[in-house]
Amino acid sequence: CGGELVIEGHGNIQLIRAGSDTPGQPAAPVEAIEGDLAFAHMGGRAYFADTCEEGPYSNTPYLALNLLGKTFAWTTDVSGTGCGCNAAFYLVSMRQNPKVGSCGDYYCDAMHVCGVECAEIDMQEANQYSWMSTMHTFNPQAGADSLGVARGYGGSVGEPERRDWTATEYGPGASCIDTTKPFQVAVSFPTTADGTLEAMELKLTQEGSSCDLTARNDVYNLQGHQPMQELTEALKAGMTPVMSYWKSADMLWMDGMGADGRGPCVQDTPQWCPDHARFYGFSIRDIGAPAPASATGADAGYPTYGADTDGAAYGTGGYTDNTYAAGGTTGDYATGSATAGYAAGGATAGYGTGTNADYSAGGYSTGDASWTSYGS
Repeated sequence: CGGELVIEGHGNIQLIRAGSDTPGQPAAPVEAIEGDLAFAHMGGRAYFADTCEEGPYSNTPYLALNLLGKTFAWTTDVSGTGCGCNAAFYLVSMRQNPKVGSCGDYYCDAMHVCGVECAEIDMQEANQYSWMSTMHTFNPQAGADSLGVARGYGGSVGEPERRDWTATEYGPGASCIDTTKPFQVAVSFPTTADGTLEAMELKLTQEGSSCDLTARNDVYNLQGHQPMQELTEALKAGMTPVMSYWKSADMLWMDGMGADGRGPCVQDTPQWCPDHARFYGFSIRDIGAPAPASATGADAGYPTYGADTDGAAYGTGGYTDNTYAAGGTTGDYATGSATAGYAAGGATAGYGTGTNADYSAGGYSTGDASWTSYGS
């Protein structure tokens, strides 16, 4: 058991830690702190449940939410999560899954990670450079749609490019959502007059920002499936929220540059992923109802583990020495460093946005005659 959280508009829920992250690989913890903050460690996965008791896994305790006509909202903190990191919050049909699976905990998803397929709605798959919200339909005859239909920003290597916004609007220091700071997520599931799922709607907001980011997923056609009807039935039956945080050198399907060269990441570097991602301020409300006051703040006072310059502690957005530093002079993924690798604004930074940067925003660096320019 990972502890208790409160979802405003629903009530108290328990976190059940996954039996395995992948078959044979034990899952890291996802911790509930002070009833509101979910602290997901790298390699962690946890399931929202009505109850949690120590002992053998069962599918009956898992939460079964019908979100038709509802908005599910939370605050996320993906600061420091670079290319190759994935902080995810999604829905799957675990309560209805009778198969224990190869992870030993009745987990199922569209990618059959633990050997069992089911419907999946990815409300958030994200790092500080990329965002994906995806619907994956399922029926027993045709199986699950592993590709799905996505919205957001990023995509490459077999995935359609998503350009609902760009790095100018979403990313570290971006104009609308500055991903070095927490921001608010709202995912809505409007229905037609007969109660069928009409769309999945996404809205990202941030305190102090003058612009929001929105996307709408309302066209989903796939041979052998009736996607909107199938997802309607999955939501009516009740879907289980799942939280995970993982990394891979093959994450370009989510954060890659794409054929147009305007995606965020040239190469995934999972070795630099920080230890954790944070989620908090959960609420469920009717579509159109005002957001609760607890869901509108920037951070709710939770610590980011300091900005320690000696490298011994977590800094703003991650580690402070040589990994995801903020303003350091020797850090990889630093902000403003003169010698940083993968920096933003460094004079000699690799993968930066400075004057000599290799692989800068939108492709190779612009503004320096000594480098070949690609993209923006």
